Amino acid sequence: MNWGLRIFLLYASFVVMIVGFAVAASMHKFPLVTENYYDKELVFESQIQAEKNANTLTEGLKIANTDEKVQFTFPKSQKNISGDILFYSPSDNSKDQKFPIKVDAENTQSIDIQNLRKGFWRVKVGWKVDEKEFYKEEIIVL
Repeated sequence: MNWGLRIFLLYASFVVMIVGFAVAASMHKFPLVTENYYDKELVFESQIQAEKNANTLTEGLKIANTDEKVQFTFPKSQKNISGDILFYSPSDNSKDQKFPIKVDAENTQSIDIQNLRKGFWRVKVGWKVDEKEFYKEEIIVL
């Protein structure tokens, strides 16, 4: 085998390797963190203000995690609470689940977590009382 053929085989194997990497990369799924990234970025400043509002509460939102449920205890001074609770899975956004806030007479809400997969979750709670918005985010492991 002469040196010209060896150079050709070297270049040909390099091209095959690069094409193989390109095909493998195109077949891999890269999910976005969120579908509406730019829309959420525009309202990020209001989320920061809502976090500040939640931090100024004397009695803040408490999140308790057990084997069967997650319990949310809102401040007793707040009435007519509305909003959403989002269980956000950073590893797979198709597993995210959103629940409306429906508190009982003691300002608590329990969410059954039997149907959620085990692992790392970021719980995002956004609620509103008398046109004032509040936001809290907490990491839980199921």
